[in-house]
Amino acid sequence: MTTQFFGKTLSGPFTIPSGIVTTATSIIQYVFDHMPEVGVVTTKSIGLKPRLGNREPVLSQYAPGCFVNAVGLTNPGAEESVALLGQLRVPHDRFLLTSIFGGSLEEFVEVAKLLAPVSDGLELNLSCPHATGYGMAMGQDPEMVRAITAAVKAVVDIPVIPKLTPNTPNIAEIARAAAEGGADALCAINTLGPGYTSAHGHPVLSNGAGGMSGKGVLPIALKCVREVIAATGLPVIGCGGASSAADVRAFFDAGASVVGVGSALVGMTTADMQAYLHTLQLDLDHTQDRAESLVRYDIDMQFRPVSLVSNQRVCDDIAILTFDRKINVQAGEFIFLWIPGLGEKPFSALTDDPFSLVVIDLGEFTHTLMDLPVGTEAYVRGPHGVPVEPPDDARIMAVAGGTGLA
Repeated sequence: MTTQFFGKTLSGPFTIPSGIVTTATSIIQYVFDHMPEVGVVTTKSIGLKPRLGNREPVLSQYAPGCFVNAVGLTNPGAEESVALLGQLRVPHDRFLLTSIFGGSLEEFVEVAKLLAPVSDGLELNLSCPHATGYGMAMGQDPEMVRAITAAVKAVVDIPVIPKLTPNTPNIAEIARAAAEGGADALCAINTLGPGYTSAHGHPVLSNGAGGMSGKGVLPIALKCVREVIAATGLPVIGCGGASSAADVRAFFDAGASVVGVGSALVGMTTADMQAYLHTLQLDLDHTQDRAESLVRYDIDMQFRPVSLVSNQRVCDDIAILTFDRKINVQAGEFIFLWIPGLGEKPFSALTDDPFSLVVIDLGEFTHTLMDLPVGTEAYVRGPHGVPVEPPDDARIMAVAGGTGLA
């Protein structure tokens, strides 16, 4: 199949929605170079100033293939992003869609003027459901959507594509407002909600609630795409819950020009992702439906309780934390340690039985761990990553270093 998008014949019909995989320019370039199925590459949302976003956890799974996230619009700011995106080598058959956000119409305009010269198009994030004062707060107001779209259109000469929220009683009204403001295309939908998940009596997300994505939102996404196209006739990037060729065909049947694949990629390695996208493209070309078998519906993001039995200070900035259980973790894998109210970080295990970690005092989370009292209840999830499996005849050299324990 051939996909035409604003004067470009794209190498593939897919995009990876903002904030999921293509969050750094090195990754974006890798997608350009090695994943031709992704014809539209969407950046993370970029604001005027650098923003740290929310403390981890920022992602939770509430059912297989279904997620809640609250990243909090983490980004390095517009000026730094201009320098980074300007280094990209964008192939002629790809479209670089830069996602932008602002706390006001004036901020949207300023960010748009900075980023337009290094972009093929601008996605207006008018739909993020978990950052107070941004995104959805504006995207539910048709007058605001119309005004922001028109203001950005007035200062750039590249396509402007507002991303719409499903969290409105009448998405067609919002779509018409964007079209009246001069939108060249639309993206539908952003995440649903916000929703809430808990584990062991604690809210999982540090933000408390977040946007819902994945398989569970597919019917709503398809409904919204149909309503948006019926209301405006504009090209639409369809996003929300696509994981199989059947899902992608349903988006095309609804009228979408490009289809976003995001939550389906959770838990995949780079090689897994390449194989999945290639298979998904073949499925579309040959009326098959094999790609979904590669989706990691088996990924385990459940937390298990552990209790701290020893906190041994090795030196001023290094401690060994030992817990009361065994964790089945292999070399090459890592686990997440979560302390509700404090945060979550990934660690390599020092030992698996009993489970222990080396902690280096580097930030707020690890600084607190240095003096964590014995008896503290924490939670772990994992292991994640890829275990090292050397062949039986391998000659192995062990190199120790990095923490001072060597």
